[in-house]
Amino acid sequence: MMQKHPPLKIQALIRSCARLATVRATTAARSALFAATCATTNTSCKKGLVSVEVHNMVKSLELNLETWAKRYQDTALSSIFMMNTSKIPALLYNNDKMMALDEQLIARDLVKKRIKGFNETFDESWVLSDKVSTTNRHGDQPSPSLSLSTKRKWHSFLHSPSFFTSYSSGIRFHHPPFSCVAEMDVDSTSSLYPLHRSKTVHLVRHAQGVHNVIGDKDYKAYMSPEYFDAELTRLGWQQVENLRKHVHACGLAKRVDVVITSPLLRTMQTAVGVFGGEGYTDSVDALPLMLANVGKSGRSAISSLNCPPVVAVELCREHLGVHPCDRRRSVSEYQCLFPAIDFSLIESDEDVLWKANVRETKEELASRGKEFLNWLWTRKEKEIAIVTHSGFLFHTLATFGNDCHPLVKKEINKHFANCELRSMVIVDKSMLGSDSSTTDYPGKIPPGPDIPSAAVDEKIANDEPVSGST
Repeated sequence: MMQKHPPLKIQALIRSCARLATVRATTAARSALFAATCATTNTSCKKGLVSVEVHNMVKSLELNLETWAKRYQDTALSSIFMMNTSKIPALLYNNDKMMALDEQLIARDLVKKRIKGFNETFDESWVLSDKVSTTNRHGDQPSPSLSLSTKRKWHSFLHSPSFFTSYSSGIRFHHPPFSCVAEMDVDSTSSLYPLHRSKTVHLVRHAQGVHNVIGDKDYKAYMSPEYFDAELTRLGWQQVENLRKHVHACGLAKRVDVVITSPLLRTMQTAVGVFGGEGYTDSVDALPLMLANVGKSGRSAISSLNCPPVVAVELCREHLGVHPCDRRRSVSEYQCLFPAIDFSLIESDEDVLWKANVRETKEELASRGKEFLNWLWTRKEKEIAIVTHSGFLFHTLATFGNDCHPLVKKEINKHFANCELRSMVIVDKSMLGSDSSTTDYPGKIPPGPDIPSAAVDEKIANDEPVSGST
């Protein structure tokens, strides 16, 4: 027998979801939300299905609220948003009180009736103002804002019908589309910077090391002295070969001005294997980048000809301390194995940065990563390949992307796979770099006022110099 009304928890959920719906949203989008909270007419539906979906929906919502709040350039609007939304998860779901909903289901016609009533009430009561009341972050152009009467309403980035997307077992929450963020100026989706104040960096995580094989399954394995300064595996060298083919096929190998590498065995093997020259022969005068069979690789020596220079830098090392795999050998030992790599920027022959009982914190690692990126501005090269480590890349890049669309930030911040390459642009916003543009042209050459054509003809006829142009 069908219930005359939805269970009380369903009714409360519907009221709360009203504050999640989009302004003037389509009936289809609202129906999808309602359907996720109500059982269908199929009487075989298992008890607790709805509560599971509610739980999943709320968890997804919790993950998104903070991210959405950060989309506002205006911190006041961001605060208003969080003020209005902070209690929603608690209203929708309470771990201590949520119980499996009744098996009895709701008739389809009752569902339709309640959706219709909800739509009518929502359209009458929830209207956002288009009035302009603030200026944008540039201080010279007004940007849309909420009037006082709508500060307790959801903001206009919820306009998109795709805010909720229905799928087979419930509701999946999406980040609001960037184009639908009404509080941001249209031109804020792009930024302009002088070309000479930017560099292209090609970030590469080293190929698979012997420590990764066990460590990825058992983190404690990284503590084993057996993996001191771990070398690449056979699979790792195959990954190197594949990335090498890629950088040559796409032309990147010829564009890179310098390769910066962490001074550990696995990163230097990756760096020279991907960006180094072809096979080395003893008849050539230039030193090889790597000797044959370094790290039991079974590889031939690698030439330093017809490839960018390779420079070892301590700043882009992996997490320092405790893990033997992240401890380096002496520079003098490395110089014998990698004769053409430049180790001149490393101050100490022995590894004085790695401590057996002290692990560098994530915050310290991120700070070191920023210091490394700032150091890049002291170099003249414009296109730089950087071969480093997963932890270094993740914690450094995690500090960036807060001014981007959430999907762009996710693209920047995600973990690197072994031998993965990602190309990015860094911009000098604080005048750290001093290089002048090689392509900018000042114009107005020759200088002087414009001269009428007749006067020019007269000067030419009299062999007089012309200081202007027509």
